[in-house]
Amino acid sequence: MTSSNNQSCVKITAFMQWPYMAVRGTADNLKVEGSIVEIHKIIFDKLGYCFSYVYLDYFRCPLAALLSGNADMSGVPVAITDEVTKGKMEHSVYVYADELSAMYRRPVLEADISGLFNTYTAYVWWLIIAASLGMLFCVWVMRLPRNALFKKYRGEAGRTDPDNGALSKTFCSTSNFFSTLAVMLAQSIPNEPRRAPARIAFAFWLLVTFVLASVYRSNVKAMLILPKVDLPFNDAEELADTGLPLKMTFRSLLHRSLLKAPPGSTLSRLLPRNDSIYFDMNFSTAFKEMRKGAPVIAASRTVIRNVMHDSFSKTGKCLAYVMTDNLIGMNYYSFVFPKGSPLKAQVDPLIVKLQQSGIMDYVVRKATANATECLKPPQSQYQHELRPLKLRDFYGVFLLHIGGIFVGLLAFLIELAWAKLVYPLMPQPNSRQT
Repeated sequence: MTSSNNQSCVKITAFMQWPYMAVRGTADNLKVEGSIVEIHKIIFDKLGYCFSYVYLDYFRCPLAALLSGNADMSGVPVAITDEVTKGKMEHSVYVYADELSAMYRRPVLEADISGLFNTYTAYVWWLIIAASLGMLFCVWVMRLPRNALFKKYRGEAGRTDPDNGALSKTFCSTSNFFSTLAVMLAQSIPNEPRRAPARIAFAFWLLVTFVLASVYRSNVKAMLILPKVDLPFNDAEELADTGLPLKMTFRSLLHRSLLKAPPGSTLSRLLPRNDSIYFDMNFSTAFKEMRKGAPVIAASRTVIRNVMHDSFSKTGKCLAYVMTDNLIGMNYYSFVFPKGSPLKAQVDPLIVKLQQSGIMDYVVRKATANATECLKPPQSQYQHELRPLKLRDFYGVFLLHIGGIFVGLLAFLIELAWAKLVYPLMPQPNSRQT
């Protein structure tokens, strides 16, 4: 510390770290601003000290001025590193805790083509198939005694029965199958049942299929109105699977964790795609590239909040998305002092009071207030947003329609081939003599 007008002055290192500290100008005309500057004013006004900032070349370690004796305290809280634990410096009580995460360009609304099948769960689809087979079995059981009776006393297989249909010979006869399927698709059935058991069974099946079809149509309509939002990744494992390049601060805590990660781990899988950058030099360029879908930017959540705050303040839109999980666990950041500095014992109690009163958290979050909207899940942000339907929204319906035409055409070709090739070879029944 130096003395000025009978007042002790503290020299603080000035280092670019959003949103805590932004440094502009030169060493002779230095302008420092940010949320941590307000904390400096509160602490040193309470201690009765003046303070000034020491210019630091951005490419140097922020602790270099402390090691050389040119500064009394680090301007921004830094993570506790090996230099501190080896006894070269001392750290204060932690100023704040933060997590390291990753952000990417914000996902947009997309058409839910799979809505034709996702209207029901797989379990419900299996129940529908089981119910269809059960109905088919029920019809077969009801017609089995009648078919046996006609074969015994009428003696002609293939003779029409009282229900105006051909006598069923197998479980999956054409009449049984198409009658069950036609009711499900709201089509006319080949033969109208006349006996009471068959009419009751088909009435029950008609009610079941009516409910299923009504719910299905409603769900398909809802999925067209509310399309899906696909998140690119939501944890480190998914990020590694995407193969996207990762950018971070050189020699940062995350960078060193990647280098030390054991082979085969999730972090080690991220390392080959790592393209380290200096945020204060290339961050704006990297952010523009990120919006185009090129890199993923890894940083602390506070830095990510500041990016979202800045973009929302300028454009009124949320341009970035942050994953829910963290790349590495919670990290604690503290002010750093030279070894044996008497300033540490004076600053620590004030930091604790600022934390307990909530002032520390309030000052930091006030600087990134506009990021609140962008930190919400993208699904909730688009919940009340209207958009016109695009051609892609109808791809699923078109595929279903084309599939139906293809099946119908295939059935026609099979019937045509059967009539031309197989039917003439079949023995024809003798016509009855009158």
